[in-house]
Amino acid sequence: MNTSPDSPELRLGLLAAVGAAIGVGKLLAGGEPITARLVFGRALVSAGLGAAASATSLLFPTADPLVLYGVAAGLASVGTSALESIMARKVGGGP
Repeated sequence: MNTSPDSPELRLGLLAAVGAAIGVGKLLAGGEPITARLVFGRALVSAGLGAAASATSLLFPTADPLVLYGVAAGLASVGTSALESIMARKVGGGP
């Protein structure tokens, strides 16, 4: 594994970590009861959303890494239900 600061693996890991941290932070700030299963699930889903931010580099290859981290934070903050709703409206079939 390449661990140089510009390596894609490291950048993907950092994007996933940003997403996971925001997902767990939202869970801790919410009022629902916290279980290990919920923490792990929220971290896993949010990490996936954060890693999906790497697709931004396909559209904007010269984008600064901070832009990617911002997109990762935004996707993790919005969450899956909001993204599903947005996509349903854009593709059609949603309210």
